Amino acid sequence: MTLAVSLAATALCQASPDSIAVRDVHGATVHPLENSQRKATCFLFVSTDCPISNKYAPEYGRIVKQYAPKGVAFYVVYTDAEGKPADAARHWKDFGYPCNGLLDPKHLLVKRAGATVTPESALFDAGGKLVYRGRIDDLYLDFGKPRYVATVHDLRRSLDAVLAGKPVPIKTTKVIGCTIYNPP
Repeated sequence: MTLAVSLAATALCQASPDSIAVRDVHGATVHPLENSQRKATCFLFVSTDCPISNKYAPEYGRIVKQYAPKGVAFYVVYTDAEGKPADAARHWKDFGYPCNGLLDPKHLLVKRAGATVTPESALFDAGGKLVYRGRIDDLYLDFGKPRYVATVHDLRRSLDAVLAGKPVPIKTTKVIGCTIYNPP
């Protein structure tokens, strides 16, 4: 690792959470981790062409509808470094996400969360600290091997813990999905 890359990585990790700015699917600038009255912030990293990511759109929508009224901010984060904003906007609309869609072509949020796969969720507490990163639930055992129904709801369990002021039971879980490729 070169000194310049090392210094850039250190600056990113030390930057205040509200300094991360990205565009949403409508073209507006958003600071998704800014200090506010929210109790937590949750990201779901997606790709328009990941079938597992697409399969989780309804479940993520249900989670958003259940927990947003409790003070949690939710975002869908499009990780395609070379993706077209219009494609992300169309995907966001077609899949009916009930939360804002963010474009992360430079992977600022991907790096902040440490996300590597879509659909990977990341949950930050009110102070901007990452408290959970991983799967939404255990529906997928492996590629092409889903269960009939999920038996462990990791993201919901983590949200419940944060809202109760308790530590999350498991901080990371393995995600089955599509690799997030590094930006050019």
